[in-house]
Amino acid sequence: MTPYAELLQHLDTLLAGDHTPQAAAHRTAITTCTQLLDMGHPADDPITAKYRQGILGGILTPIATLYANTPGFPTAWRDAEL
Repeated sequence: MTPYAELLQHLDTLLAGDHTPQAAAHRTAITTCTQLLDMGHPADDPITAKYRQGILGGILTPIATLYANTPGFPTAWRDAEL
């Protein structure tokens, strides 16, 4: 499982009972980003690298930071610099 999918799984579980617009937006953003990042684009392609960097820095990391102190937060994200 990729770190993106692990984060998605954690937030899906954590926000399962939360039907607020914010929770829905976070689930949608993480789902979309995970699908985009797991499409299998070559990691050494400079355009793909910029794309990944933008998604990670602009979307995934800020959302992950919001949930970093929740129980069961993915180790791969906890060990990253959030």
